[in-house]
Amino acid sequence: MVSRGLDFLERAKEATATDRLALLQYLLLIFFIGLGVRFWSLQVVQHEKYLRAAENNRIRLIPIPAPRGAILDRHGRVIVDNRPTLSIILNREELRARGRKPQELVEELIAQGLALDRESVRQRLEAMSAQPAYYPVVLKENATLQEVAWVRARQIEYPELDIMEQPQRRYPYGTLLAHVLGYVGEISREQLARPEFKDYRPGDLIGRAGVELVYDRLLRGRDGYRRVIVDSAGHEVGEIERVDPIPGHDIKLTIDLDLQRVAEEQLGGRRGAIIALNPQNGEILALASHPAYDPSLFSERINTP
Repeated sequence: MVSRGLDFLERAKEATATDRLALLQYLLLIFFIGLGVRFWSLQVVQHEKYLRAAENNRIRLIPIPAPRGAILDRHGRVIVDNRPTLSIILNREELRARGRKPQELVEELIAQGLALDRESVRQRLEAMSAQPAYYPVVLKENATLQEVAWVRARQIEYPELDIMEQPQRRYPYGTLLAHVLGYVGEISREQLARPEFKDYRPGDLIGRAGVELVYDRLLRGRDGYRRVIVDSAGHEVGEIERVDPIPGHDIKLTIDLDLQRVAEEQLGGRRGAIIALNPQNGEILALASHPAYDPSLFSERINTP
């Protein structure tokens, strides 16, 4: 009798365990069915909705140009430095997403009254064609406040346009020391093809003569960038990543600015040269030469063939 009772209890326990297992299986089945329905809804039913949302928020890379190092005289007085300027840039990824061609946009912008140099822009677009599309193309340097306001006011119409701050070389003493300092210019296509310039990109500035050329690697910094999220109107809505630029190194010359002025005044506009040396160590204290030129005339990012 007792044995039968124990058997009954054992069977009851087994039945209860089986029922629980079956219930768990049913619950898991319902869960996975619900999950599948949700995935189907997201992937099929609401696909267009989320696609539009993704298209309305794009990731954009905004370069942060590194300032070039300053050039100082022997007493630490600034002979060459940089000044901030504003440039109008074209985001090629945004333009491609809108199915537009760069030259068509340029012609439209010129027709709208924006002063762009067709040939300069064409050369830049051609030079940048081999670069990743997230690198912007500079359409115009030294943009005026009116031109900046024009772009800002039309960002819904032209979300592919943006404003970027760029340092521009400044030679506050004009022709003074011009032959010593040299000047900078936009890197050429021929230079970009050479292995020693493999870390340069189209549009980068490079020393062309004098100290600017000889010490270009020291003076040149390393650009940074910001990776941001922008909406369909091109407005920034968030920052994903930021890498700050590394400024170039400052260089101190043996030149004495006051003595240099005296040497150039002594030339008085006549053709010739004057060199002043320190007899104790051979340091050059002044080096005047005439005729001279103003390096500031070359400091803008001008395309070279």
